[in-house]
Amino acid sequence: MSTISIQTWITLLFLAIGVYHGVTAWKVYQHTDKKNNMPLFKAKARVAGFFIVVALLLFIFL
Repeated sequence: MSTISIQTWITLLFLAIGVYHGVTAWKVYQHTDKKNNMPLFKAKARVAGFFIVVALLLFIFL
């Protein structure tokens, strides 16, 4: 039985966190008053982007 390396687990974790924040940011954007909750959407979108970019860099360089 083969095991997955710790580098792959960390990369998948970062990708999962990024996708989670992206989905929740999209839900905030779709289901709330866009003027009042725009800072929350922007913050969640930035966090999602950060985690997804880090995951892609980890996939490339590890």
